Amino acid sequence: MWSLDYVLCASIDIGETFSSYGYSYSHSPNEVKINENWGVNLGRWNNKAPTAVLVDDKRNFVAFGYTAVEKLKQMDTDTAKKYLYFERFKMKLFSSTVSGYFIGNHCMVLKSLFSQSLSLQTKVRATNGEQMALFYVLAKSIEYLKDHLLKMVNKTRVE
Repeated sequence: MWSLDYVLCASIDIGETFSSYGYSYSHSPNEVKINENWGVNLGRWNNKAPTAVLVDDKRNFVAFGYTAVEKLKQMDTDTAKKYLYFERFKMKLFSSTVSGYFIGNHCMVLKSLFSQSLSLQTKVRATNGEQMALFYVLAKSIEYLKDHLLKMVNKTRVE
């Protein structure tokens, strides 16, 4: 039998509409912590952030989550048209064939098939109609959530 030595175990949840993360320490693995402050700077207290990515006209990552939503809302129409805003892009990873069955209010998915045409060149369409590589949008989402998680861990370690 083998064992892993770790201090922190983390999980990132990228959903179709909302995303978040959770983590626990090896000394208390059942004590899972989550960020419950998404959108706090906007007067919201949520445990998930919108799965939304904002990219500028030079194709550089600008913001994720509530920050992306708010930055886009604050732009005038001409400026907003230059930016690429992505939401509801996760399901692009999967084909439209999902089989499963329902038990009460919960869906137990038995089988979910990856799209046969999925590649590094797979594109996702922004709200302004422009397209960008799905890989880039997902990678930036994961990178943002990872960085946010590490900041939260470092902040709570200091407190």
